[in-house]
Amino acid sequence: MKRCWIVAVVLLVAASTAAASPQGPSQSDLSRCENGSGEDAIQACTALLSRGGFSDTQLAMIYRLRGFRLRDLGNYKQAIADHSEAIKLDPAFAPAWNSRCWARGTGNIEIQEGLADCNEAIRLRPDYFHYHNSRGLIFLRQGRLDDAIAEFTVALRGQPEHAESLFLRGVARRQKGDAAAGDEDIAKARRFQSDIAEKFARDGIK
Repeated sequence: MKRCWIVAVVLLVAASTAAASPQGPSQSDLSRCENGSGEDAIQACTALLSRGGFSDTQLAMIYRLRGFRLRDLGNYKQAIADHSEAIKLDPAFAPAWNSRCWARGTGNIEIQEGLADCNEAIRLRPDYFHYHNSRGLIFLRQGRLDDAIAEFTVALRGQPEHAESLFLRGVARRQKGDAAAGDEDIAKARRFQSDIAEKFARDGIK
């Protein structure tokens, strides 16, 4: 899942405006929160949140980033809580709605609520193909295989080499009984991201 490019812009602006204060966020924390991974990124995001000095919009972005890292570690409920906080701070922040949908889908929890999240993300950003990938995952979890395949196909129109959408469409096609098409999608996905199957296996998706 790619982050919205505006995160970097806003956080760098926040760093420059806070640079005069010894309590302001460091460039290191900003960079680690946005670009890091695992516990280190989570700690950096938490440090930013504890220092304050951000607008609600900026805080929403930081909560979303931390939620994304928590999800990567399998902490789905904590991730959902962070995305919920981001939405509360900035209800028009479409990436937070999508990220909460993705956390619910990959965690296979609160699936109906995840569908509502994805619907809202798409309503806010109807032009952004990637949100259809998340909604496709929700449909896959619900067993709505035709709907899932359709959503992944929409996502792939925007980025034909997107490994997640290819892999998940392959899984849906296999489950539907079309092994040949499913295997072809999964093989393509592996060419673009060699560990894609292992990544989703951690979420119980095979």
